Amino acid sequence: MAPTAPDEIGRRLQSAVRLLQEGKLAEAEAVCAALTAAPGAPVDALNLHAAICGESGRLDEAVRLLERAIATAPDNPRTQFNLGVLHQRRGDGARARAAYEAAARIDPGFAPAWVNLGHLQLQSDAPAAAETAFRAALRADPQQLNAREGLGVALHLQGRNEEAAAVLQQALDLAPDNPALHIQLGVVRHSLGDAAAAADRYRHALAAQPDDAECQALLSTALYDLRDYAGALAANDAALRREPGSARALMMRALILAQRGDAAGARAVLAVDRFIRVSQPTARDDTGDGFHAAIAREILAHPTLTADRPNKTTMKGAQTGELFATPPTPALGTLRDLIVAQIHGYTDKLGGGDHPFQRSIPARWHLRSWATVLNRGGHQDPHYHPSGWLSGVYYVQVPEVIARGQDKAGYIEFGRPDPRYAIDFTPEVELFEPVPGRMVLFPSYTWHRTLPFESDEQRISVAFDVVPLR
Repeated sequence: MAPTAPDEIGRRLQSAVRLLQEGKLAEAEAVCAALTAAPGAPVDALNLHAAICGESGRLDEAVRLLERAIATAPDNPRTQFNLGVLHQRRGDGARARAAYEAAARIDPGFAPAWVNLGHLQLQSDAPAAAETAFRAALRADPQQLNAREGLGVALHLQGRNEEAAAVLQQALDLAPDNPALHIQLGVVRHSLGDAAAAADRYRHALAAQPDDAECQALLSTALYDLRDYAGALAANDAALRREPGSARALMMRALILAQRGDAAGARAVLAVDRFIRVSQPTARDDTGDGFHAAIAREILAHPTLTADRPNKTTMKGAQTGELFATPPTPALGTLRDLIVAQIHGYTDKLGGGDHPFQRSIPARWHLRSWATVLNRGGHQDPHYHPSGWLSGVYYVQVPEVIARGQDKAGYIEFGRPDPRYAIDFTPEVELFEPVPGRMVLFPSYTWHRTLPFESDEQRISVAFDVVPLR
């Protein structure tokens, strides 16, 4: 009996899958292209063809194929999920989120959609929303380790470290040899004040993956807190050999050297005089002109603006999540373009030096940005940005009391470490005045804080990171 059309389609798809598994990408695509050439192509063929296009780096073509599949079968969660993955690879977080949400609506038991949605929420600095997504994933699949790890991170970012430790320990009980789980539990244990337990977790992870630069840098922080400065320096050396531009490792390098009495060495690592750049890319906004006034209004109305976010350094103020997560309004779009242009100008002038920061200019990166609104007495505690390479701040609105410069109130200060790091030296600091329209760019490894001020006017700024893509 002659094969039916569906039987023939099935055989061709199986043939394409086999060719793909054998690494014969062109042959597999030829089979899929024949199946998807005509209108009304089978959804499975469109999905497979899109996967092959994605493997070849033709992401726009892959998206078009999946959009055809969704038009044919809009209730297929796997297609929506695949579309979300492609949008995420293209750097379009908003469309990726919409696709994952669509997949989860179609099938609430489809755990991969919830997991990816949770990770997108973490990237957007929305740990409470991430927690909701990861819990939904675990309801669908209690063995989903990725969801359990993500839930631990989301709880940690909300300052709920005891809960985070319990969740991560449950995950480790299921996968005791998983290095990522050891690292995350180490981070949480360190946050709970147990540097020895943290160091033990990091060593477990490094036994499985000794080339993990980030884990070596984390180990150096735990050993520093245990006052094992020789061990901290050895771990730091290992981290910088593998990743010379690591913000965490460079921060720790300067701290360890200063603590051991090598002020010149620490100064050479920080290189504040070489790498902090101040510019005024727009006209000073003394009169509340349209641009800065519009940005201020949009920040104050931003749906993610949250007062006293847990696990953040902002005190007596509020902070948004990702400022550019959705297509920005005209004023915010102009600001984003201004930031990107200044970043390119900075990197264009930076090359040619021997400092690890100069040698690690990322070829590919994405921009993370958020806004901070400080009220009377507001300030930011000392911190640095471990996931970034270059960081910056743009000043939108500054109270008059700061402009008068009395006691440097409201200024940004560089060079003072977080007080949780015990130091036996006097840090060298630099202060810069915040001025509306001013931008300050600096290496992400640089400690910085803002000084408190007393005024009923709000201090509004936009901070950002250049996050390398690997």
